[in-house]
Amino acid sequence: MNKINFIENVLIEYGIFNYKIIKERLTKVIFSYKCNNKKILENANLINITLNFKINKNPIELKLSEETSYKNIKKLIETALLFGMHKNFISKKIKSVKLDSLNFNGSKFLCPRKCINDLETDIDYVLKNCKLKLNATIEIKILQQLIIISNKRIQQQIIHIEGFFYKSDNILENFFISFFNPLKNSISYLLQKQISYNKVNFLYKNLDLSKPILFKSNVVAEFLNQYIIAFYSNNVYFENSFIKTKDINNKIFNFNFDLVSLPFNGIKYDSQGFKTKKIYLIKENYLKNLICNQYFSDLLNILNPGNADLFNYEAISHQRLKIIPKLFILKQNYDEIPIVYSSKILRFDIKTTRLLADVLFCYKNKHFRAKIFTSLNLLFEKSIFSKKNSTNNNVICGDMLVNPKFDNFCSIK
Repeated sequence: MNKINFIENVLIEYGIFNYKIIKERLTKVIFSYKCNNKKILENANLINITLNFKINKNPIELKLSEETSYKNIKKLIETALLFGMHKNFISKKIKSVKLDSLNFNGSKFLCPRKCINDLETDIDYVLKNCKLKLNATIEIKILQQLIIISNKRIQQQIIHIEGFFYKSDNILENFFISFFNPLKNSISYLLQKQISYNKVNFLYKNLDLSKPILFKSNVVAEFLNQYIIAFYSNNVYFENSFIKTKDINNKIFNFNFDLVSLPFNGIKYDSQGFKTKKIYLIKENYLKNLICNQYFSDLLNILNPGNADLFNYEAISHQRLKIIPKLFILKQNYDEIPIVYSSKILRFDIKTTRLLADVLFCYKNKHFRAKIFTSLNLLFEKSIFSKKNSTNNNVICGDMLVNPKFDNFCSIK
């Protein structure tokens, strides 16, 4: 009998039929690259088991590991039961329940070793062929989860990649990729963006702000990934956001789009075992929801758990975002308007939504760099989107056309 089945049998022995068990196997690999392409590899594996149930409406949470003995597992559960109710009231209810035999060996998942080999090939190819000599650290986490909710079993796999590129001691770029976005394409894009910035060394100060500005979808995605943290319930609760708790279900926006939070494909539950789901954050300019884990969902009385970070259940995070436009860009001659192809976020304030970014423009067949300082609330209020959506850094959106002819829209240097 494996430990999961043993835990279930102990719970049933004491009449506990409503429970949640989360077993996680985490494979963590760190690639460190030096300028001479010398590679340092670190590998680690971790297996944890979390058990949740209630006694007299008191929530009980136990943290176990693969090394915890059967004897200690039973002792921990019995101690938790005694904590939840007096010993004299515990009655064993032995019931014959057929539990599925399940060994959590990841057989239904992409093999971690194969996944790591494929990613390593991509990393080697990019770093050997890029034009910059870089130091890089790339961390790959492959999390295999078995989630059991009252004898119902669910399996899911999460791949998360985080990378940092350095030149000397200064960080050039950092990125994260979740789930199955292509690593090679993402790294190539970041390196190409950095090369583009290095090639364009002059600043263009006489931009014609009477014309609309087109922001490419990858830039919109970067802006939105900064903006979305204002919808995190912890930031709202501690008044670190422009959104207030009283704003929920009220009209506080004037946008030409709805904003939806989506789970990754194949991810059914978050790290606390709550079901992930599609939720409208902004609908018809009403604030419909916040992004919550269980703690802040209970604290704010918002029945919307399911956004606990996939690798840290105490943290809140979003997975994918989607912009659903109401107005679409008509066909235009893009040669006649400034186009922002890429950006580097320098500073963002979620209380005021003021953003400072270094952007790469193309205007009248000339490329130039500039710094823009703008409010994302105002930027989104004056924006319309193209019909064609693309996915950038887990944001599903199109190009955004903005009319800058309003006060305090932005300053460009």
